[in-house]
Amino acid sequence: MKQNFTQEDLYKLPAEPTLKMLTRLAIVAIIIIVPFAIYNFWIGSHLLGMASTVIVGIFTFNAWSITIHKVYYPKVTFWLLAPVIIIFISVAIFMKGITGVLWAYTAILGFYCMLPEKKAYIANGVLLTVIIPSAWMNIDEYIAFRATATMLLVFIFSGIFINVINEQQRKLQQQAITDPLTNLL
Repeated sequence: MKQNFTQEDLYKLPAEPTLKMLTRLAIVAIIIIVPFAIYNFWIGSHLLGMASTVIVGIFTFNAWSITIHKVYYPKVTFWLLAPVIIIFISVAIFMKGITGVLWAYTAILGFYCMLPEKKAYIANGVLLTVIIPSAWMNIDEYIAFRATATMLLVFIFSGIFINVINEQQRKLQQQAITDPLTNLL
């Protein structure tokens, strides 16, 4: 029997539970971020309001794409959503101080959930590289030290967790496509 895909291609196919999770993440993000966008416009923080609106728009596109077409575009998340989120958090730290830092924790976890593992590491590395110095410049040193430590712990713990889950998934996929007696596909 001829196969139309390689074993590596099989790992790239989005699983239905993953698409459901991504849709739910998008919907929750939309519901929670929209009031902040409205509030930022209302109080005159137009830059934060615009960034929040762009973030909501990208989440809306992701939810629509998954729901209607059963397709998720991680490149849109990596090249568009992640930079907008990083800029949003940087501006929020500059304008709001510690309350801006609080968004970084959600972003770290979100990148791990929305992106392939290696791209999540890159996005989170850029996030931390930008956010940590911004925090040190805009909030009290005592708080900045603790924010740095906790962000790094969330980054490392979440990365370990995602790595273990992905490794288990790869092993299960391998078992599902391999004959245990002959070790052939």
